[in-house]
Amino acid sequence: MASPFDVSLTLLLTCLDEAEGTLAYIRDSIRVQAVLGKALDWQGEQTYEKKLAASFSKHNSPSLRVARNGLYVTVIASFEQFLRETIVVAVHNKVAAAKQFRDLGDSFIKRHMDYSGRLLTMVHRPPAHLGLNFFDLCHCLGTCQQDSSAFRVNEIAFASVKGITELESFFEHITGLGFPVQWDDLGRLSDVQALFHTTRTCDTSKELARFFVSATATRNKIAHSGHTVADVDDGVLSRTSDIIRRVATGITVHLASKIGDGQQDQSGERGKPRR
Repeated sequence: MASPFDVSLTLLLTCLDEAEGTLAYIRDSIRVQAVLGKALDWQGEQTYEKKLAASFSKHNSPSLRVARNGLYVTVIASFEQFLRETIVVAVHNKVAAAKQFRDLGDSFIKRHMDYSGRLLTMVHRPPAHLGLNFFDLCHCLGTCQQDSSAFRVNEIAFASVKGITELESFFEHITGLGFPVQWDDLGRLSDVQALFHTTRTCDTSKELARFFVSATATRNKIAHSGHTVADVDDGVLSRTSDIIRRVATGITVHLASKIGDGQQDQSGERGKPRR
């Protein structure tokens, strides 16, 4: 049965497929360019197809390094968007179960004020990736009275999470919304263990934690250093995509199983890998 979290996963998986397909196309185009001169009969009438092939052959081959780096940033950014949208879905699910604003609980209400306030302080330099409407933020806050049944919550405020792709802060935020998840919930998945060649949950959890810290650092390095970064080869890009694909699927399935389990805030541990 489909869950509200499936939409975000589907968008992420589509992006991962497109990234893999784009790199494969670039690789093949380089191979085609190398043999095009031998593959065509250049004698006779100069057709449109021959002229197009001749023009294509004159171009310098694209840089695989630039392509890999760009696709790596895209893959990590898509995972980041998936995590943010997943938090928004969790907030929406929690709000939908409340008849009055007070039903959301003291912890949620205070965090809603806190997170909304932080966004409002960005009015002079709003983060482009969130697409904020500051008048709407203010309007929603104005509806949030304790006994109101016609309230609106700033769902996006909960998704403004720093360092979200390292997953620690994601676990903390999503757990606080009544959807507890931690490293070991992912570390025990057999298809994730297969990628790290591990068999124990705790070992896989530690490997996952290290991987996402490293992946985030690589993304930032590329974003701030340009195409000169050469840490990403085909193997790195493929492995990163595979890990994200399986982890995101695991998160989605796990959260779907928690729908309706508890609408109260969960204090929970932050989910650090066991030592």
